[in-house]
Amino acid sequence: MRISRDFSFSAGHTIWGHKGKCAQFHGHNYKVTLVVESSDLDDLDMVMDFGFLKQLWSQIDSIYDHKFLIWDQDPRFPQLFATDSKSIVVTQGRPTAEFLSKSIFDQMEELIYASTDELQAGRPGNFDSLRRIHMARVTVQETEDCSATYP
Repeated sequence: MRISRDFSFSAGHTIWGHKGKCAQFHGHNYKVTLVVESSDLDDLDMVMDFGFLKQLWSQIDSIYDHKFLIWDQDPRFPQLFATDSKSIVVTQGRPTAEFLSKSIFDQMEELIYASTDELQAGRPGNFDSLRRIHMARVTVQETEDCSATYP
């Protein structure tokens, strides 16, 4: 069984090495679709409470929203970071939609795994299978026409 929920964030970025406009500093109002999967439902007949998924997302949102994303190998990175380190998110790859979809997938998977106790708190029944929940897919949409999905 799968559930999905859409979120959004606004961020600027640049794609070092791109031969077109994407090499310039620019931004997007990103739309992110998270898909969570489970082989079975919990005792409330849910994969995961949508509200809890929103709580997990808020941790990711606080990283990216209203920030500037830049690759750590971009030669403009040191000067930009020195100017305003609080507004900069340094990435280990070029901050493309493809890179972001995999990064957000990995971050959400880690948050879900780390939240097993919180998912269980105050819920009736047997939660021996809580680790059954995992990310199925993340889609990052840069524009109305352009998106990347991982995996």
